[in-house]
Amino acid sequence: MSAASCRKPSKSHAMLSQCSRSDDEDDLAIDFNNAGLYLVGLQTCTAVATCAVVSVISCWVLPSSAISAVRTLVFTAAVGIAIERKPIRIGRVRGVHLMYSSLRPSVAMYVSSLVLEQLVHTCVEPVAAQTAAWRKIIFQAMIVIMLVSGLIRARRPLSDTDLPFLITVAALIGIAILPPPAIALSGPLCEPCSLAAAIERVIRALSFAIVYSVFVYTSAPLTNTSSDIAVCVSRAAAASVWCLGCSPFLLAFGVPQCALVIFMRFQMPNDAYSAVSTTEKTIQDSPRMDMRAVDEDLEAFPASSQSVVTPDIVNGIGARSFVDIGGHSGLPHQQTTLPPMSSTSRANGTSHFSALQLAAIAATLPES
Repeated sequence: MSAASCRKPSKSHAMLSQCSRSDDEDDLAIDFNNAGLYLVGLQTCTAVATCAVVSVISCWVLPSSAISAVRTLVFTAAVGIAIERKPIRIGRVRGVHLMYSSLRPSVAMYVSSLVLEQLVHTCVEPVAAQTAAWRKIIFQAMIVIMLVSGLIRARRPLSDTDLPFLITVAALIGIAILPPPAIALSGPLCEPCSLAAAIERVIRALSFAIVYSVFVYTSAPLTNTSSDIAVCVSRAAAASVWCLGCSPFLLAFGVPQCALVIFMRFQMPNDAYSAVSTTEKTIQDSPRMDMRAVDEDLEAFPASSQSVVTPDIVNGIGARSFVDIGGHSGLPHQQTTLPPMSSTSRANGTSHFSALQLAAIAATLPES
């Protein structure tokens, strides 16, 4: 035996084998009955709430003249990245990496919301003290529309419709066109807020993280692919983004929303994603052919690639191969004509068809 064959596997090989085993585990069904699967959800909620706390403390520890929005943003993002660096995992739980990939974007969403809120208060004159009350009303109206959209998604968490997502996008476009009024020297990244405002900010961040995580768990992606994860992330974000801008009194609606989506999810099997509606008939709605009857009729023909068949024989196969859809569905029988015979076959009244052609012709014939 050579020395190369006795060589122990390298550390990199062992790491690749471990990653391969993890990927194989995620290819299987997600183990929702294992409590270890929900540790990544708790990790995500902790990361978002910690980002809110850091953004508040960064503005408290420095005097007003030394506060920098960029510094606060860097500290907040760094904490979020550090907490979400890798998933918390106890044991070999199926689906941890899949859920972690779907939950992790919520930290980036929260930090992005802080940046956008700060941008609202940038283009304002220092002497502008009066605010437009009607813009506040429009902003809260758009938030209520997003809340209704989230409730629609909660009622049917596994539906393939994108109507709730489109409603949320339309509301966000309305907010972008008519944003809330700007206030000088304010914003989540540069304003030393009061204790009550700080508590409200942390509760708001935690509410967003909880609602987002609940929607991810109740409508988890089927496969560990970027397309399925993107769909899950976008739908969960559209159902929970209202928490980041709503009035403090509206945050209480997060409880019935989570309760509704959990209740509706328990009423469905694990793979109960609804099919995309189409205007065409599906295979189940179309006339069904009993292929076993066709096979029995084909056994009477030679095994060669070409078989001699007359229209009468084809009609007999079609009569025994089709379910009587006229009596069950009320649909009239369709009239079908055979393909024209070749000039060499018209003399003896026969036509040459292969076995596959024969089955195709039988599939188009109504029952006699």
